[in-house]
Amino acid sequence: MVCSWQILRSKELRKEEELKDDALTKLNAREQELRKRIEDLLDPHTNDDDDTSIKPPNPPSDTPSIPLKSSNTKLVNGHSKASKSSSAGDAQKKGKKRKAPVSS
Repeated sequence: MVCSWQILRSKELRKEEELKDDALTKLNAREQELRKRIEDLLDPHTNDDDDTSIKPPNPPSDTPSIPLKSSNTKLVNGHSKASKSSSAGDAQKKGKKRKAPVSS
């Protein structure tokens, strides 16, 4: 005998599976589009001249072609980049200090 909660759970599972299938289909389509764009960028001479393909916009001629600098100075670990001058102030080693040996 099948209980009502089992019927509800089976419906939920089917719905979740449908949602996952839809998401997977969208991701596959996006992957194919990206792979095509990468191929077009790597070898532009074999372009089919499709009007449906997405092409990157041409930058205006008055803008310089120098790369942009990152304004984020934080490193991956969350610390900011330390300059050499700030590390000179920490010349002493951190940690437990030893007593000087007594000479007799």
